[in-house]
Amino acid sequence: DFGVEGYHAPGMGHAVTDMIIGQLAQDELIHIYERQRLNELLQEQNRLNPSDADGNALRSARTVVAQFVLMGKVTEFGINENGARIPGQGTVTQYKARVTLDIRLIQVSDAAVIKTWNVTGSETSYNLGVNILGIPDFSYSGSQFQQSLLGKATNHAVEAAAAQISQ
Repeated sequence: DFGVEGYHAPGMGHAVTDMIIGQLAQDELIHIYERQRLNELLQEQNRLNPSDADGNALRSARTVVAQFVLMGKVTEFGINENGARIPGQGTVTQYKARVTLDIRLIQVSDAAVIKTWNVTGSETSYNLGVNILGIPDFSYSGSQFQQSLLGKATNHAVEAAAAQISQ
């Protein structure tokens, strides 16, 4: 899971991790192995065939050799608000959501940092006399988050990150 630096956003690191995996999984040249999923598969294989617990399960675990580990953290996650009063018209407020991801690609064999990325996604909205931030307080995977300013900014950051990682 991506870490979340300086923000109280429970579940955000896990959500960004899932979003990046979803984007990278579309690239046929990249093979993604999730450590937690591999462990779950091995446990299930051992449960289904306990007499073979040290045989095939162990061999299949050894066949998956990761060359790189992708690590990162969410370093910016929020909305800035700027308002302006228009005489006779009311108040126009600009809301700008920004999400920034710091990502590192680390070579497993020697822990060398191969590449780093810093990507930012943003989304802007204007409202006349209404204060709607679009910040959901429940699930990052739901459609309400995806349609919010922060959700759109997060998607932009994840898409930019996945594109750079794929290159």
